[in-house]
Amino acid sequence: MLLQIYPSLLDAPADTARRKLIQEGGVYVSCLATTRVNRKEAQEKVDWELNRDLATRAKADGSRTAILVSGSHASPDSSFFYLRIRGQLEEHFATLGFDHVVILKPGMLLGPR
Repeated sequence: MLLQIYPSLLDAPADTARRKLIQEGGVYVSCLATTRVNRKEAQEKVDWELNRDLATRAKADGSRTAILVSGSHASPDSSFFYLRIRGQLEEHFATLGFDHVVILKPGMLLGPR
């Protein structure tokens, strides 16, 4: 489960394939989200903390472009918890100093999970 490997994603040594790919490609893509967890704490861990920390690490590793898959009505002012977190994440990506930030806002994604 993703939450169990969360620390290892952030603590990977600097010479791993992750850093090499970012340095050579210069693009960080985040499509990480959870819809199967009903607890706010778990949702916040993946949708906010993990995304935030990985994007921050990608920028530190030399990524120049960030692409985030968010949500069609995401807003930091939303009264809906999930959409508020996604809106906060969009704002965070914009403050990291990437040369380019692309925010994709698809509608509801259908299909089995």
